Amino acid sequence: MTLVDGVLLAPDSEKHRQEINTWIRTQRLTDGIVDFDAALRDPGNLSILRADYSSPDRLHPNPAGYRAMADAVELSTIAQHPHC
Repeated sequence: MTLVDGVLLAPDSEKHRQEINTWIRTQRLTDGIVDFDAALRDPGNLSILRADYSSPDRLHPNPAGYRAMADAVELSTIAQHPHC
């Protein structure tokens, strides 16, 4: 089985990821956000996923990463907006 390194295939992905996350964190179009980047990033290297949350391509979460994303959602925030 050959593993694909998504970081090598998409060399500008970190730049784009940072631009998108900055926009998400600073925009005022929504009532709030869920910061999946903060939930999944490696505390020792903020530009990569934690190894235990990363799929083999190093760009997408594995099942544990998706669970961490779900756990990052504040259900009380959703409950404040019952019409969504």
